Amino acid sequence: MPEDNQEKYLKIAFVDNLPVGGGLSRFSLLLCKNLIVNNPKLNIDYFIHYDNLKQIPEINQIDNRVNVRLLKSTVPPTFSIKLIRKLLSKFGRNSNPDPLNSEIEQTIGADYAMAYFPSAHMMKRPNLNVPVV
Repeated sequence: MPEDNQEKYLKIAFVDNLPVGGGLSRFSLLLCKNLIVNNPKLNIDYFIHYDNLKQIPEINQIDNRVNVRLLKSTVPPTFSIKLIRKLLSKFGRNSNPDPLNSEIEQTIGADYAMAYFPSAHMMKRPNLNVPVV
């Protein structure tokens, strides 16, 4: 039987998806730092809300095993996008009422060991195929 020389890494998704003003984001940042320090075979994809990134910019300098990804659906829309959305809602054509939840469901796949949500109690639970904490 051939030996597999590749190290096995545990991949976790941190999903800091609600603009909470820094408190829960700072807690998640500390948790992320400690997990990385204490487990050399851990990789974290840290999905972050646009507003929270402003609260904890140091997230970008933790470790090369922490991949910070901005949740695109949290970036403030341009004026033209706002106008289009308003017009579509007037005509009852709002095809995606929760773009953030959809983005999370499409992004976090079975390759993650788990998904951690610091604000899970404040949101609709996404339909994921991994354990949610």
